Amino acid sequence: MYFNLHGFLGQPNWFGQKDGSVGPTAVTPEGIRSRRWDGVVVFAEVCYGAGSEIAQAFLQQGARAFIGSTGTAYGRIKPTILNGEADRLMYWFRNAYSIHREPARALVIAKTILRILSYPLSFQDLATLNDFVCLKGTHDERTIN
Repeated sequence: MYFNLHGFLGQPNWFGQKDGSVGPTAVTPEGIRSRRWDGVVVFAEVCYGAGSEIAQAFLQQGARAFIGSTGTAYGRIKPTILNGEADRLMYWFRNAYSIHREPARALVIAKTILRILSYPLSFQDLATLNDFVCLKGTHDERTIN
């Protein structure tokens, strides 16, 4: 499951974008808790997504893993592999996951590819490589990559 939304430090909800402005509310922790997410792997291109109440709600409701940023997620409104560091990380994660089927390993592979293809690394590249983590669900231990 893929999200490309706005998140803010200390804010429980995630937001969309309309006419160049942030809003309306797109995802809430209550909405995530209202159903089971057994086996789902979530990739959230959302600022502060990995530390959010929504990330924890997904994991508590059975998600296999949650991949998200502990800081700013440098992405674009319309994902593209040509620019947007988080967009490129998601692209390579999706490809690696389709082969290996293990979220933490796929994230490591995606980061390795992004590091090689983005050389020399910009501030946004470094932030993306450092800030995106894989949180594993309750059936696995929590890992940070």
